[in-house]
Amino acid sequence: MVDITTEQQVGFVFQVKDGRGRPKGVEGTPSAVSSDETVCTVSLAAGEGTAWNGMVVSVAPGSARVVVDADADLGEGVQDVVGTLDVN
Repeated sequence: MVDITTEQQVGFVFQVKDGRGRPKGVEGTPSAVSSDETVCTVSLAAGEGTAWNGMVVSVAPGSARVVVDADADLGEGVQDVVGTLDVN
């Protein structure tokens, strides 16, 4: 969870790891969405290697959840993986 005030922004890194903590690549481009874009917006850009850099920008007071979704091969075939960040 992250607490930010109106007009602040916070960066984050989305990286898929297997059960042993080893970074894994994703298939295609992950999607990133805010549950309430009147509270915050989110953008995602390709990073280096297996990490994707994102930015959450506060729009107005409230609560929202940022969800990043991707397909990744964790060693037993491609699976859907999801990361979440609660914003207040």
